[in-house]
Amino acid sequence: ATMVHIKVKHGKDVHDIDVDVTAGADVFKAQIQSVTNVPADRMKLMGLKVAVLKDDADLREVGLTEGKTIMLIGAPATAAPPAAASSAGDTAPPDTASSQAEAPAQPQQPAPPTAVHRVLPTVGLANVGNTCYMNSVLQVLRLVPEVVQGCQQERFLLENGASGSSTTALAASIAKVQVSMDKSDGSRPTNPVQTWLSLMQTHPRPFAELDDHQHPMQHDAQEALQVLTAAALPPAGATKSPFQGKLVQSPGTGATSSAPSGGDASEVFNMISCPITAEVSAIEVAVDIALGRGAGGPPVATASSSSSSSSSSSAAVGAVAEPLPSRRSDIAELPDVLTLHLSRFAWRADVKAKAKVLRPVTFPLVLDVNRWCTPALQTAMADEREKVKDRRDKANAMRRVLRLKPEDGCGPILASLTPELRPTFIHTTDGGGGAAAPLASSPPSPPTNGPNAGIYELFGVISHKGRYADHGHYVAWVKSGDHWYICDDENVGLVPESEVKRLSGNGEGHIAYLLFYRARDPRTGFATFAV
Repeated sequence: ATMVHIKVKHGKDVHDIDVDVTAGADVFKAQIQSVTNVPADRMKLMGLKVAVLKDDADLREVGLTEGKTIMLIGAPATAAPPAAASSAGDTAPPDTASSQAEAPAQPQQPAPPTAVHRVLPTVGLANVGNTCYMNSVLQVLRLVPEVVQGCQQERFLLENGASGSSTTALAASIAKVQVSMDKSDGSRPTNPVQTWLSLMQTHPRPFAELDDHQHPMQHDAQEALQVLTAAALPPAGATKSPFQGKLVQSPGTGATSSAPSGGDASEVFNMISCPITAEVSAIEVAVDIALGRGAGGPPVATASSSSSSSSSSSAAVGAVAEPLPSRRSDIAELPDVLTLHLSRFAWRADVKAKAKVLRPVTFPLVLDVNRWCTPALQTAMADEREKVKDRRDKANAMRRVLRLKPEDGCGPILASLTPELRPTFIHTTDGGGGAAAPLASSPPSPPTNGPNAGIYELFGVISHKGRYADHGHYVAWVKSGDHWYICDDENVGLVPESEVKRLSGNGEGHIAYLLFYRARDPRTGFATFAV
């Protein structure tokens, strides 16, 4: 058949289109424009076999089949046309990418029900040389207030001559990118070239390595995350990193411990690396195995240990704590930001490359980590967990009153509350009936009150598309307010929550590689009651 029926998702809208696959791609784009009002030169189509759909492409060769759903990123014609920028895939060298210019798509801006937390990731980052791995990390870190403030502090020190280390220069370059993104009107992407140069200077191996054609190589987003967060945050011991937690490891697979004593050992972690074995179909199972309580045996490496904090910066790239055989790990201290790394890459001798494990792994939008904590920590969190559950019940009741759908988030609920009702709904400073926490128009200072309840909300995902670690493409998916955005280098757009859930796995398409969960609502600074 030459006619196929497909669905085109654009923001929250879904359009049904009948397409003649024997016609040219230009005809197909015209059909999409007729129902979305997005000009062809602004279209970024995701879900096809090609990164850029050229006008003379054969639709039968790009994966356009019956029942196919593709996603469109691009601003309607009513918006001011953005300046041209590169949108080529990361596997192309920089000189090739620059010749395939395309206007960066602007997000379909939602009409926010309340003016809280306005730092929206609506500005793209230019790909300056296979740097999607770095761009995706920068987009996620922009939503972590401690990282933003840490970088600004390092920039101040550098500009005032108080410090001149290469690590300070890297943090200062990150700060400059963040400031540029904040000041941008979104008409053109921000260029992170200074951050890239600083990254290569501080860690020439691996980030300055070139391929056989002397082009910058693709690198691991997880390694970039470790380096960038180490540069942006204070040294170990100064103040606690939002990514930092503590594990207690005790002998035997059935033992638990509330504190390191006797034969127990403890270590600091910044992320949990989760193996993808044959038993794993959900991230919870992968965490079980990583902490030595699943079918996979002893715990795997989980993070940079405190004992290695004094090692050289070059050795810190990808550094992980050595696993303690036949030991079970329990979480004794929780981080504000819980990072889960899906260990999808493994060396294959037959192809002489790090190949990706394509097994689908589901992950929740709200993650309760109580079962992985020590008994002492569970007891300490009990009261706060009851308060969180009470606020969640009130949110659900308010949602029913306002006739909201779950995907509408809590923004309309917060906006609807009168001052006298807010103390009963939002966790207050004194934990009781005091004044409600203010709703900030920008990310709050790192919260010093509001205990962690062990309930985390997903706010960021870094996905990878492709079969090998040295090739493919990284993309960031971030939640700001009640809305999700895709940050694909220069292109940024609003996406439905359902697209984020699909990152659990879909063949060679985008699959979740790094998951970022936060314990506190950035609009209030207190424990999240995500529903």
